[in-house]
Amino acid sequence: MMRLLRSVPFGLLIVLVLLSSPQRLAADPGPTSASAGTAVPVGPGGSELPRVGVFPTVNSTGAEQYDAVGRVIYDTTVLTLRLIGAYELVELPPAERLPSETELLERAREQNLANIVLADIRLDQGELALEMSVFDTLQERITLSQREDPPGLLAVFEATDTLVAELVEEFSGVPVGFATLVLRNAGEPGRYNVYLDGEPLGQDIRRVERILMGERRVEIRQQRMIGEYIVHTESVLLGAGEQRELAFSIPYLIERERLVLESFERQIQSEIERPQNEQRIEQLFADVEATLAEISYSPNLTAERQRFAELHELWQQDFEAWSLRLRPRWVFPVSVGYSFAPGSWDDYYPEPGPISVVGASRRFGQRLYLGIDIFMLSHIPVPAPMLALGWHPTGSAMSYQVSAVAVPDEAEGSPILLKAGVTYRRYSLHLHLARQGPGRNIILGPLVGLRF
Repeated sequence: MMRLLRSVPFGLLIVLVLLSSPQRLAADPGPTSASAGTAVPVGPGGSELPRVGVFPTVNSTGAEQYDAVGRVIYDTTVLTLRLIGAYELVELPPAERLPSETELLERAREQNLANIVLADIRLDQGELALEMSVFDTLQERITLSQREDPPGLLAVFEATDTLVAELVEEFSGVPVGFATLVLRNAGEPGRYNVYLDGEPLGQDIRRVERILMGERRVEIRQQRMIGEYIVHTESVLLGAGEQRELAFSIPYLIERERLVLESFERQIQSEIERPQNEQRIEQLFADVEATLAEISYSPNLTAERQRFAELHELWQQDFEAWSLRLRPRWVFPVSVGYSFAPGSWDDYYPEPGPISVVGASRRFGQRLYLGIDIFMLSHIPVPAPMLALGWHPTGSAMSYQVSAVAVPDEAEGSPILLKAGVTYRRYSLHLHLARQGPGRNIILGPLVGLRF
């Protein structure tokens, strides 16, 4: 339509806007019998409905401004025949030119079509002409034709109405008259799909023109959080030339969606008091985010999305404070243990026996601890200071430590001392070992302690 409007003189634009609509669609009454000219071929699977093919309108003028007119003729014809319910409709691919009767017969036999409907827009002695025809497969020729010669550009769309109505009525035997339906959403804003007698018309339509007179079932559907939802359904009796308004109301939340969000909130509130369940809580917030990711059906649900986002932010702040309480700036571990070794103790240095360790470490950043452990063995006269390294993952009550030192002792080969283990909250469990060097065995044993 925009190409058509851009191609005509500016003085006609306003009038054309008033005459045309974004949705120039048609519908039709209930099933009726086909005309006597309808051929025998039926659909696959034993369907008894005759198969009717429809070619897109051929624009023989070559002028793009008439493409919109061709689409109106095609869309109106397809929807009207589909809603009649007496045919199995086959939408054929566009043709660059109007097919000959021989080509139509080949197409009909290839696709098992009883009839083919085609339309053409052309210039006849410089005047615009609209023509529609019906090809009958059994008779192998065009049996019906209708032509309209609009007196001017402003009468083009009125001529298309007359053309389609007269041809379809003669072909199907169904009285054809068109009405207009105006759709008004009295509820929340949101995207919706319109169905007429079960046939999809389009999305977010506010005005439907060229609806075949008769009783029509109108449905407003949405793809929502829980899947497809029927917002409104109503049967409307339409008369020829009549304009009717149908009001519907898009909901903010339907009951099942409300229950879903309340369930999420209930689970989050029950878990949020246990910060150690970080993974479970984060998964719940991720599920909420995914559930509310697409809300074009009710854009005002951004309020729900924001509410959960704020709750998530508060949880993260509380969780960080809780994590820092688990990770104080200074820690002072104290542990005691005993070392063991097989064989004679004469072969070991340091000798197996009681061990104690005290230390102090400071947190750097969020997770790293550095400090000193003082390792005291019964046969080492001077306490051995050890470099202590710790790691405390965010949000975890568990931390990990390792300490190591080489004790200066020239007479005994500078034995190596090592301590490694874990701390859960205040309680620690470590394994220590000592080895003097080549030719001497390892002594090892457990250490238990507290962290202050």
